[in-house]
Amino acid sequence: MSASGALANARFALASLALFRGLLFDPVVHAFQRLAEAAADEKMPLERRVDRYAAFTNLLYEAGEAAECGFGGAAGENDRGGGAGDESVGIGYDWTRYLLTRTLRDENRCIKETARGRAIPAGVARAVSWELSMLERVGGITSAEALDELGCAFPLAGWETSRLDFAAAYREHIAHISERGYGLFAESHVFRLRDGGGDGGSGGNGGHRPGRHIGGVGGDGFELVPVPRPDPVDAAELTGYGRERDAIFANTLALMAGKPASNALLY
Repeated sequence: MSASGALANARFALASLALFRGLLFDPVVHAFQRLAEAAADEKMPLERRVDRYAAFTNLLYEAGEAAECGFGGAAGENDRGGGAGDESVGIGYDWTRYLLTRTLRDENRCIKETARGRAIPAGVARAVSWELSMLERVGGITSAEALDELGCAFPLAGWETSRLDFAAAYREHIAHISERGYGLFAESHVFRLRDGGGDGGSGGNGGHRPGRHIGGVGGDGFELVPVPRPDPVDAAELTGYGRERDAIFANTLALMAGKPASNALLY
């Protein structure tokens, strides 16, 4: 087990996140953080270190279908293990792609200010670049490197990594922020309400990923939470709603064309 390898560096990188600290609420990223901490704990039994490795790998696999990325052709892409464009290697097996997806969807102060058309201070811009470079290195850690640092010689299930330019992808994302949106509403188009009162803090909370808080004070009220796999409903199935459907379509087309449009609530 190494005390100064890739996982040890990842532990420092994740702990030092400020602008992208919301990533620590993501269950998969949080599990990787716990894995990195295990590598630094020389007193932790091998069984527990392996357990954290397996827990992270399992969560990454399970997240595969839910994380819809579409980064084919991203700047600097050149897969290591499972070549570029290999459809058998999904996002759920690729740690780099998963982390980049979550990074682009992170709802932080920088992305909010950019969406409002406000200039980002030079110091903040430098911090964004630095944190993106650290995240790129974290996302490039292979399962072989992790097992070596954990001191495990067993051929356990692993994950894929890719060569992806996080900074270039983030610049491209920022350039199209008005079209793609950001945060929760860029991630999903269907939501549910969950009772509020989730953990606060800035990470290290078991990976609870908060939704958008609605109403209430001090944790009361509700959270708006994305539905990962909503049942698709085709417009043709909305029988008996012709007038209402046409009004919604016309309003949406006006919004897309940059014309005055009304807020709409569908239920």
